[in-house]
Amino acid sequence: MAAHEHPLTDLEQRLLAIAHERGFILPPETDLSRLPAEAGSRIADAPKHSDGMRHFPKKVNKGERPSTYGYPITCADLTAFGRLLASLT
Repeated sequence: MAAHEHPLTDLEQRLLAIAHERGFILPPETDLSRLPAEAGSRIADAPKHSDGMRHFPKKVNKGERPSTYGYPITCADLTAFGRLLASLT
C-alpha cells in the first residue's frame, strides 16, 4: 500500500477493503478516456449487467428483459482510488 500522510481512519480502511474486494461500477455514459491509464486501476472491457443497480440505464443483454449495466472498475490501493475520483470530478 502507498505511504500516507496520516494513518487511515476506520472508515477509510473499510471503504478501501470494499473497493478492493468488490470494486465498483461506473455508469456507461462515463467518458472512460478521461480516467487515469496508470497502474492501480483496472476497468473491465465489457459492461456488467445486473438488476441491482437501480439508478443506471438499462438495455437488453442476453434475455428479453432490459437490465441495468455499467463498467466494473477495481483499484489496487487508496492512491489509485484517489486518482480515479479526482479524474471523475
